[in-house]
Amino acid sequence: RRYKMPLVGFVGKGLVTWPGDSRSGAHRHLQRMNCDHTHQVMLHTEDDLVGVRRYTYEFIMEIKNKVNLPTVVVLINGREQELLEVLKYVRQAIPIIAIKGTGGAADALVGGMNKNDEFVPNSRIVESCKEGVIDSID
Repeated sequence: RRYKMPLVGFVGKGLVTWPGDSRSGAHRHLQRMNCDHTHQVMLHTEDDLVGVRRYTYEFIMEIKNKVNLPTVVVLINGREQELLEVLKYVRQAIPIIAIKGTGGAADALVGGMNKNDEFVPNSRIVESCKEGVIDSID
């Protein structure tokens, strides 16, 4: 029997739209929900990225520490703030997989991994690459 690894996404209801979204008003400022995950956790009260990040971190730490399941964080694109999130996971010994070519924080992290002893201007990338278990996928 083949095991399908769950890929859980976390979103704030006020930040995304989805197929069949019947809320009134313009949704042009909202991003489309990524439907490539096996599971989506939609936070009904969280309309800000800070709340979504906080809940995501708490959920992952719960899975790692209390349920004792193997855990990995996948970084696809992302803003500067995601580099701080990566560092938080690295400090908790959670492996990171950065998807190369998706832009943003993921490409910045992959670039830092490939610099070796060269100067990297972002201290979050330096510490993450030095202390963490990080890999990339093209």
